[in-house]
This record gives sequence, structure tokens and C-alpha cells, in this order.
Amino acid sequence: MSTDIRPATVAGSFYPADRVELESLVESCLESGAVPKDEKKIVALIVPHAGLIYSGAVAGEGYRLLKNLEISKIIILAPSHYEYFEGGNIYDGSAYSTPIGDIPVNNEMSNELVEASAQLNYSSVGHGKEHSLEVQLPFLQTVLSDDFEIVPIVIGNIDLTMATDIASVLSKSVNRSNSDVLMIASTDLSHFHEQDKANLLDKRTAGFIESMSINELYTACKSGECEACGVNPLLIVMEAARLQGASSVEILKYATSGDVSGDYSSVVGYLSAVIRG
Repeated sequence: MSTDIRPATVAGSFYPADRVELESLVESCLESGAVPKDEKKIVALIVPHAGLIYSGAVAGEGYRLLKNLEISKIIILAPSHYEYFEGGNIYDGSAYSTPIGDIPVNNEMSNELVEASAQLNYSSVGHGKEHSLEVQLPFLQTVLSDDFEIVPIVIGNIDLTMATDIASVLSKSVNRSNSDVLMIASTDLSHFHEQDKANLLDKRTAGFIESMSINELYTACKSGECEACGVNPLLIVMEAARLQGASSVEILKYATSGDVSGDYSSVVGYLSAVIRG
């Protein structure tokens, strides 16, 4: 691994480049109400990754559940939108940067994952200008203490067997950890349909997520019955959570870009969910 720090590539486009403006926007996305009480441990979050003005309120429904929790490591799995590669790439530098500050990469868990899985590699490929991982970081910096670390993984081309293999390795690594670890799957849902069709497609996807029906979700996305640009991270996190004994999924919020823009002729679907043990 190098000492390189991955810069805040999408600051100024997907979210404000000014720290004060960014913190204010993130706080507004977290203001939906009181955090519900649930004794079950949060194993994973599923959150969207569009510009914060579009999907931030949906993502905030998930991230506000982390307030006051002691979480020291976060494994973030996000899809590659710009570069093609096989498997998953863990960032090979020392940290990710945002206008709020730098977040260290956890070397110990990253090394463990790369050594244990033929599907995971150290590489900056996929990380360079990828927004789907970066937009999660200001939320984490706002709701958690300053001493957490991340394992940033951008997922490229995989099949279901590869997804379950990665999930198994993740689950074992989390179980071996002596600290509280959270997994995050970054995904948007349907893209560029009119509102009614988007709602239909996304309702089907949400049903598979709620029932943790991994095989069915994979098949439906392959056939076009569902759409999720982050289906690969989603499959991995759902299976890894199941292997950790997760027993419930709650859909927290659903919306589309049309709910913000007012244009319902061509929308993108957003969903947030929490997986508990």
C-alpha cells in the first residue's frame, strides 16, 4: 500500500466543496426525526449515491441510525461506474479525503481480505473519479467519532458465485474483528423511467431486499425485472449479513429524483434500508 490520499474528486459537483456548506447540508439530511430504539445490532446499511440534493434525504434516514454508536471500522462496497475490471478493488492508498477531513484506510482488515479472497485486490483502479463511495463519507464523518477507519471497496464485474465468495470472506473477517464493524452497500435503483414504472420496478427490488432473496434479486436484475446499479455490492452485503446471523431488513425510505426536481418523466430511484442481527 502507498501513502497516497485519494482526493475529494466529486466535491463541488455531488456535494459542496466548502466544509461549512457541506456540514450544513448533511445535517439537514439527518433531520428527519428521532432515532428509533431497536435493541438489535446494526449489521449493514443500504444507501443511495446520487448528488446529495437528490438522494441525501434518503441516505440520511440510514445514517442517522448510527448516531451515538461506537463503530470503529466501516466496510464500504460501491459499484464502479467509470472503469471496467473483474472482482473488487480495495483502495491501495492510506486515506480518503473530503472537505471535512481525511479518513484512514484500515490496513489490517484490508490485508486480511486481500489475502483471503482471490476476488479482491489492492488497486486504485475504480477509485479515481468514482462518486458512489465518496458521497457516503461526509455522512460518516458527521454521525461518528473522528477515530473510525474504512475499508473502501469498489466492485467491478462479478457473478453470483464471486459475490457469495466475497461475502463469505467479509463475514469471517468481521466475525474475527475485536471491534464494532459496519458494512455499507451503495446503490441507486431504477434509472430514467417515468415515475410509475420506476415505482413498480423499485417495489420489486425492495421486496427482494426485505426478504434477503439474493438469488432472486440477482436473476431479476439480470433479466431486467429489477434495476440497481449497485446490485453487486448489494448482493455481497446482503449475503455477508446473512452469514453473520442478520435476521431482519427494514426499508427506511424510498423516493425518486422526481420528488426533488418535480420532473417525473425520467427519474432515478433511491432507497435506504438497515439490516440488523
